[in-house]
Amino acid sequence: MIKNNFIKLSVLSFCLWGVSNAIFAKDVVFDASKDHKYLFITKDEVTINICEGNGDFGNKDYPFYTFKKDSKIKITSCGGHISKIIFTWKDKKSGPGHVNLISTGTYNDNETEGVWTEDTEIGATDTVNFEMYSIVHTASITVTIEPDTINIKNTIDEDKPFNPITAGISDVSLRRTFNANAWNTLVLPFDLSAEQVLKTFGTNTKIADYIGAKRQQDGSYTLCFEVSTTGIKANTPVFIRDTEDKESYEIHRVTVTNQPPISLKSGFDFIGTYNETKLNVNDYFISSDNKFYQANGTEPLKATHAAFRSSVQNGSNHKVRLSVSEQTTAIKNVFRPQASADHIMYNLSGQRVNTTFKGIIICEGKKIVQKP
Repeated sequence: MIKNNFIKLSVLSFCLWGVSNAIFAKDVVFDASKDHKYLFITKDEVTINICEGNGDFGNKDYPFYTFKKDSKIKITSCGGHISKIIFTWKDKKSGPGHVNLISTGTYNDNETEGVWTEDTEIGATDTVNFEMYSIVHTASITVTIEPDTINIKNTIDEDKPFNPITAGISDVSLRRTFNANAWNTLVLPFDLSAEQVLKTFGTNTKIADYIGAKRQQDGSYTLCFEVSTTGIKANTPVFIRDTEDKESYEIHRVTVTNQPPISLKSGFDFIGTYNETKLNVNDYFISSDNKFYQANGTEPLKATHAAFRSSVQNGSNHKVRLSVSEQTTAIKNVFRPQASADHIMYNLSGQRVNTTFKGIIICEGKKIVQKP
């Protein structure tokens, strides 16, 4: 019985050890007093490689790693993403101020060590590169590896009628077309920092946040936007322009949430969608040809697009225009035309009607809504 219990405890301990190693971070320590090689060194699925210039990984007579001036090293991991790297200097003369980071993340050093940490907003990385301003001697290099726990993958395609979205930390493929030289609507189920926006959509990308509707003296409304440099908030529709054209926009390690994609503002709400939907009668939307239309209730709104919905009394009867940072946009206002008395009109049953008829009519082959 004692023997069997011992075996069971041993197996349980081994299983828990395996689980803990799969879940928690681990430090891979390259100790220059015993871990030696020439141009590269590998340990526990982590490799440090001198990819340019001169240097070596020590020997028993020289228990320190040497990286010569202008050399470049690459640290890579095959067992998870790198969250931290610590260079422990051999002495304060050959380390502090000598290392330049040429990857994402943050690097700082002092007289005893240099420390790199990942940028969690940019996303995980399995490769970090450094360049040496001057000769560097390190007694050890410690690389912290975090397990890659992401197994959620979301694809959001504007051409699909339905996009099931799974909440959680996720990689996302966004399939979306933009009119690059004009303002487009966009809504996403995750936050993007300003840096992530530029990395994802291109370095010239501009974002504008909806701040609400302003009633003018003539009774019309201006839907006001302000150019923003703070990124995109999850489930909050924005304007976007000057994007790069890509088949798919790949975004890594973002927190996806399932919340209504809407920006509620006084006068006119800005409403997005992740599945194709039909616009309501009198909604306002921007067409692919950069025109501003009032919907008749038959138009589709594609995934990740957004439209405006009035909450003011008789809002459908008011003229509406757009502005960004108090500047009128190049989007052309186009309102639904009223049928002329000089043209023959029919209702949807094919019966001839006159200008007093209210509802959807056919005039000159076009569907028109006669407003009350």
